[in-house]
Amino acid sequence: MVRDLDQLTAGPFDLLVVGGGALGAFAAWDAADRGLRTALIERYDFGGGTTAASGRVLHGGLRSLQYLDPAGALTSLREQATIATIAPNLVRPLPFLFPAGSGSRERALLRGAASAWRAVPRLLGLQRELPPPRFHPSAREMDPELRPWAPGGGLVVWDLQIRSPERLAVAVVRAAVDAGAVAANRVEARQTMLADGRVNGVHAIDVETGTELEVQARHTLNCAGPWSRELWRDPVRSAYPIGFARGLHLVAELEGVPACALGLDWWSDADSGRLLRGRRIFAMPWEDRTLVGATWDPVDGPPAREVRPRAPEIVSFAAAIRDRWPGLGLEPEGLRFATVGLYPVFGTETVPAQTYAASRRPLVLDHRARGGPDGLVSAVSVKLTTARHLAESLVDLVARRLADQGVRAGPCGTRTAGPLPHADPPTATEARAFGRTAAREEMARDLSDALHRRSTLGLRGIPARDLLERVAAGMGEVLGWDETRRRREILDFTAPYARMGIDRDGGGA
Repeated sequence: MVRDLDQLTAGPFDLLVVGGGALGAFAAWDAADRGLRTALIERYDFGGGTTAASGRVLHGGLRSLQYLDPAGALTSLREQATIATIAPNLVRPLPFLFPAGSGSRERALLRGAASAWRAVPRLLGLQRELPPPRFHPSAREMDPELRPWAPGGGLVVWDLQIRSPERLAVAVVRAAVDAGAVAANRVEARQTMLADGRVNGVHAIDVETGTELEVQARHTLNCAGPWSRELWRDPVRSAYPIGFARGLHLVAELEGVPACALGLDWWSDADSGRLLRGRRIFAMPWEDRTLVGATWDPVDGPPAREVRPRAPEIVSFAAAIRDRWPGLGLEPEGLRFATVGLYPVFGTETVPAQTYAASRRPLVLDHRARGGPDGLVSAVSVKLTTARHLAESLVDLVARRLADQGVRAGPCGTRTAGPLPHADPPTATEARAFGRTAAREEMARDLSDALHRRSTLGLRGIPARDLLERVAAGMGEVLGWDETRRRREILDFTAPYARMGIDRDGGGA
C-alpha cells in the first residue's frame, strides 16, 4: 500500500470516496471488490477520527430492541458476526453487567430485555455463539467478582469487544488496495468540482506539501464524518443541519476491575450538560488496561478541524468517576491515555441534552434527489458495528447510478469475505521491523500513525523510550528521516500526553 499521488490524478475514477474512517474504508473495499475503479482519500490518517474514539464494542442489537427496532437488531447481529469473521483476532466476547436498581419498573425492564434478547436470534433464524443473557434477581446468584458492582442483582449480556477499530480500518483499506483501489492519506478534499450540474470529483491538497491536485470521478461518496458538510452545496446544506457532541474515553491502569463491562448509571449534570440522566458510563477491560467512557458534551457550531482531548475535561471526568464510583480506583496516576471523538446528532445545529437518542440511525443524502447536484452522495455513520452494511447500501446506490452511464459493477463480496490477511495488530517484539512495515506497507507517515492506529502500543500509555527509538528508526529507514527528524518525531509524539496531563509511561518495551 503505497502513497502515490500521481495515481490519484490519473482519473477519472468510477468512484471517489472521501474519508478514510470505518465507513469510507468499507465503501472503498466494496467498490473495488465489485470491479469499480476506486479512489480513497483521507485528510488525516485512516481510522484516525471518530473511528478511533469509539467505545470499542460491536453491539449485537440490544439497543435497537430498546427502541423497538427489530430490523436494526437483525442488522447489528449479522454485522457483528461479519466483522468477527473478517477480523477474528481483533474481537473477543465480553460480558456487560447492567446493575438493577431498587425500582420495580427498572427490574422488570431488565428481566424483559433478557427474555427478548434470548428469543430474538432464534426468531430471526440466527445462530449466536455467545452465551445467552441472564437476569440475576439478586447478587447472591452472580459471580463473586460482580456482586460488589450489582448489590441488587442485574442483567448480564454478552457482546463483542473490538481491540482496535483503527487497525480494522487500516486492514480494510489494505484490502481495498489489494482489490485495485488507489488510496492516500494526508490528502484533503477542499471543494467539489462541478460541470454541467454534476459533481465530477474534488479539488484537493496534499497536506504534507501543500500541492494542489484534482481527483476526477464519475461519482463521489462523501464519508468525511463530522466534516462531511464541508463538501455539501445548497440547498442540501441548509436543509440538513447536524449537531455534534464530544465523547471522551479514558484509558487507565486499574486493579481489581472484573473482566466485565460495568454499566454505571450516571446522573444529570445541569451545569455542563455533559452527561445525561439515564445514560450509562461503561468501565471495561481493554488490552491490559481499563477503558472508561464516554461523556456527552454538546458542541456549538461547526466542528473544529482537529479534535483532541483537553486536560480540563479529563480531570473533570476522572474526578466525577472517583466521586461516583470510588471502588474503581481511578486515580490521576493511573491514567494512561484518552481519546475523544465527535458523535453526530441530526436535525439540530446545537445539541441539547434531550437529543441524545436522535443519532441512532445514519444520515444518507442523495444530493440529486434533494435538489442538489448529481454525482454526489453523503453519509454520516453512527455505529461502527453497521459501517460495513451502510457502505454496501451506499455502493449499491452508486452502482445503480453508474449503470446509467454504462459502468457495470459486480455483486457485493465483503459480506461473505473470509479473514483479512492484515488485520492483526503487531506487538513490540520487533519494533524496528514493525516501523519499517508500517511505513512501507501501511502508509504510516509519523509515529502516531504507527503506534496509535497500526498498533495499540501508544494507546496504553507513553511507550518506553527505547521502543519509540526503535520504531522511529525503522520508519526513518523507509521515509528518509535523519537523526534530527527522528528526534522531532519522538517529541511530537509524546507532546499530546503532556497536554493531557499524563506523564508516566505505559511500558510496552
